[in-house]
Amino acid sequence: MHKDEIVTNTAFCGRAIAYLKAVVPGSNATLSFNSQEPDSPVLKPLTPELCVAYVVDEGDRLVYVQQRHLRDAGMSAADLHLVGKENLQRLANEQLEVVQYGEIFAVLMGGCFEASSILLDDLWDLTLADCVKSGFAAVLPARDVLAFCDIQSKAGLGQLRQVLADGLNCDHPLSQRIFERRGTDWLPQEA
Repeated sequence: MHKDEIVTNTAFCGRAIAYLKAVVPGSNATLSFNSQEPDSPVLKPLTPELCVAYVVDEGDRLVYVQQRHLRDAGMSAADLHLVGKENLQRLANEQLEVVQYGEIFAVLMGGCFEASSILLDDLWDLTLADCVKSGFAAVLPARDVLAFCDIQSKAGLGQLRQVLADGLNCDHPLSQRIFERRGTDWLPQEA
């Protein structure tokens, strides 16, 4: 490996953004998360149906960080996760907007990373804390859709269910469940 390749992959990984992705139903997710195959994307499990991938925005496309990029940059998956969240936070600081619709709030952030913003603890613990009284309930039917409400708002929960129904045939689907925030975790509500 040439020094230029190491520098290139280090810079590439340094631009990675944490990106929420659905776990493919029926796949062996455990193998995917632990894969050391050079061309496998770096993945971190979040829930049984969601994981965190890491992407670099190349302007016209998102490029996944692969195991070989990580290895060549001399980074660990934990290091990449921290960098990915820092870059996501930077993006949120520049682009994030919250708009209220009835009893729910929509998170807007440029079209690719809205759902990924659930990974930003300070966003929920500090920035958005005044939007709810009893805790957060949120839906993320697609990468570009994130809506939330107070967990005790029956009207808000009804509106979140409608957001899920409207997102059934969307591009880049994620989840058809309502999640609730407990501490720093997002857990799917029991059906």
